[in-house]
Amino acid sequence: FLSQAAERAKQAGIVPDAAFLRQLGDVAAHTGRVGEAITHFEASLARETDAIERAKIRNGIARLYLGQLDTVASAQESARALAELGHRPPRASVWSMVVTLWIWLWAFLRPRLVRRHVSGRKQKKNQILATIYVHTGLTAYFQMNRVGMLQNCLRSLLPVARLGPSRELVDSYAVAAAVAASAKRPNTADRLLGEALQVAGTLGDPVTF
Repeated sequence: FLSQAAERAKQAGIVPDAAFLRQLGDVAAHTGRVGEAITHFEASLARETDAIERAKIRNGIARLYLGQLDTVASAQESARALAELGHRPPRASVWSMVVTLWIWLWAFLRPRLVRRHVSGRKQKKNQILATIYVHTGLTAYFQMNRVGMLQNCLRSLLPVARLGPSRELVDSYAVAAAVAASAKRPNTADRLLGEALQVAGTLGDPVTF
């Protein structure tokens, strides 16, 4: 249906907007047409001006690349997605680890100091920020980069702390459990998975389960 609409719009000389092109990309991605999906997403990027929406599109492209096990392209697209939001991916350096630990500390303290969760545009930004960090952590996992996986996991905890109970929190805890398991901390991994399942149950979201 969407393809027919796109063809008729082309015949009528109507230029599709960013949202419509993104929908075309989503449909192509869900039906396994990866190349076509990336083409639609890139066309959507050319028309999209909102930074949050651009970050979502780039994250979608990164997910497609990881699905093809192209971890280099996936990591590059994730870095571009973070840049849209004014962030950068962690690096393999002492300073980057210091920054990551500071972010983790604030993520730990925030729920104790700030009871209110973000809403509106801030909520949307933190949702996609957490999603990108989780995806970048998964990319690092497939690259067998434990330090990268750890840093991205820890950095995802601050946006999920701002969000409160959410699908993003469940995803972040699941990746954290994988990090703990790779570090041979099975008890920590089990605890994190248990907390993730508890939040998923609270949300009542079968997709999250």
